[in-house]
Amino acid sequence: MAERTPRQKAWASHGLKEVGRAVLRRFNSEIRPHLPKCNGTSRSTGEPCRNLAVPGKQKCRWHGGAVPSGDDWHKMQYPAATSKDWQRKLNEKLKRAERNRRRRERRLEKMSPEARAKHQEWQRTHKPGAKAERQRRRADRKAAEEFKVLAEQPERIASPELAALQAQAAYLEAERDRYRALAQAERQPTTGAFD
Repeated sequence: MAERTPRQKAWASHGLKEVGRAVLRRFNSEIRPHLPKCNGTSRSTGEPCRNLAVPGKQKCRWHGGAVPSGDDWHKMQYPAATSKDWQRKLNEKLKRAERNRRRRERRLEKMSPEARAKHQEWQRTHKPGAKAERQRRRADRKAAEEFKVLAEQPERIASPELAALQAQAAYLEAERDRYRALAQAERQPTTGAFD
């Protein structure tokens, strides 16, 4: 067995290991139960996930809590300039974005005309943007589909009672129009010899 380093010896001699365990035990018993949990489901067991949710989200980092969300979900998230190695992270992110762009172009070049048309149609209907705007467009599409279904349905055959009522309503409307025309004609002033 390898000899312990001075740091390991100091850790053991000051009892920091026990202090750390006590702090973790206290955190797990008193604080953790009150923190928001992930609402995801485990694939292997099918039970609810017991991990803590990412702050401000409803999922843990394993179930997508670290993925950008909100109105800027589709925009590239740059590293914070306050981090120690932000330049390296930024360069890696830009290289990855360029590599993904080239892969996307190669994939589009290999597509058949039908597959490309289908892809362009999908891109046209799935535009990024604010969540509220996407929900409104989705609701508009659903309403348009429902209207189309209703418009394509054949007209229902009216019952004899309804047909009789519609005929009577048409007769009454025609009589009303005739009496309005007569009343309008009586209101017209007659022109005399001295006008």
